[in-house]
Amino acid sequence: MPRAVDSWLEMVAARVRQGKPERMSARDLLERFGSRRRGANIVENMRSRLAKHGLRTLPDFENADVDEELHFVADTDTPLHVAKLKEASAAIDRDGTPVEVAVRQLLRWFGVERRTEATVERIRGALTGFDLETTPDFMAVSMDAAVTLGRVPRTPDTQPETASAPGSSEQSEEPPAKMDSPGDATPRVGSLPEARIKDLVSAAPDDLLRVAVTRMMASQISHLLVFRNPRSLDGVLRWSDIAKYLALEKGTLDSRVRDVMQRNAPTVSTNDSFFDIIPEVVSSGYVVVKDGENLITGIITRAVLGQFLHDHAGPFIVLGEIERQLRMLTERGNFTRRELEAFKLEHDPREVKNVADLNLGELGRLLENPQNWGRLDLHVDRAEFMKRFHIARQTRNDLMHFDADSPSEAQRAQLVQFQMFLREVGRSEKDKGKL
Repeated sequence: MPRAVDSWLEMVAARVRQGKPERMSARDLLERFGSRRRGANIVENMRSRLAKHGLRTLPDFENADVDEELHFVADTDTPLHVAKLKEASAAIDRDGTPVEVAVRQLLRWFGVERRTEATVERIRGALTGFDLETTPDFMAVSMDAAVTLGRVPRTPDTQPETASAPGSSEQSEEPPAKMDSPGDATPRVGSLPEARIKDLVSAAPDDLLRVAVTRMMASQISHLLVFRNPRSLDGVLRWSDIAKYLALEKGTLDSRVRDVMQRNAPTVSTNDSFFDIIPEVVSSGYVVVKDGENLITGIITRAVLGQFLHDHAGPFIVLGEIERQLRMLTERGNFTRRELEAFKLEHDPREVKNVADLNLGELGRLLENPQNWGRLDLHVDRAEFMKRFHIARQTRNDLMHFDADSPSEAQRAQLVQFQMFLREVGRSEKDKGKL
């Protein structure tokens, strides 16, 4: 279907350049792209393909009523990410070679810093619109890793294409196709910086133990990869192995690395789910990482695992206290069961007996109401309070998807600030009750 859409848009663009009006409804445009809804993936796909042919619609197809008439016009105001992808696409067509870009820079084209579920869907849709893909997948590597933008391989068409103008009697009989999936957002091993180390520190089996120890000390690492060929791992040297060898086996630093290293080291792929490797890391203390070409690219230790879980789980602990503090403050309003039930969504079957049964979104709807807020008898400004509440709620929503990237430093700071603020408010209200 992409080729059929491109052929049709090329014809539409030619007519627009000739000053001939081109119109169709938003519904018909969506059907051209094989969709009936405007999700992030399909919107970015459509926007990219329109931009590729120098087109946009008035009004914008994303915000127009589904049966509203759209006018195709020449595109004169292109978003940064569309302009960059268009530029990369042209360079690939011109030079025949992929374009390299850092994942962090790719995200900046879209005006974001983290690979949230919504962001990933947008990026995949935009790439699809230009028939581009990243190698390796931008979700499978760390933020500072580089990926290449290249063409999506196309299979030969078995049926000849036909393209016709909107409203023409020669409309293509090609059935709408499903758009590409937004992809799997499961954190992959390759998304960790330690899984794709640019300059690996290693030793050869015949190196002196003294040399290996010096490298480990100078590089501040606890595990040293041992290999002669980056595709064939000989073993791993650990501080615990060195201590045992020197203390119990009366070895010396003039021994060879092969006499001390641990053989048969566990290995994983950069594309493996991060969660699937946790038992092995806990059991063995580490895993060696290889990429799709069987090259050794890094090592994941218990320390790395612990830091990853701290970065992702730490904010959950803070959010847990935030929710508890919010419920304690809300209980001051003495809301009835019927009043609390009103804050559920209409078809939510849950039974709400007290404040503890409300989720964070429902607490927010309750506190947004000035009358409800007044019943709490809090001497802080509601608007300022709710501004910080909504920041915490949005961060919580991002975390619930367990995105590949841990929360930013700014998000962590905002959560902790709100946590401390709630503690102070709660403490002052308790003290006030003692007077």
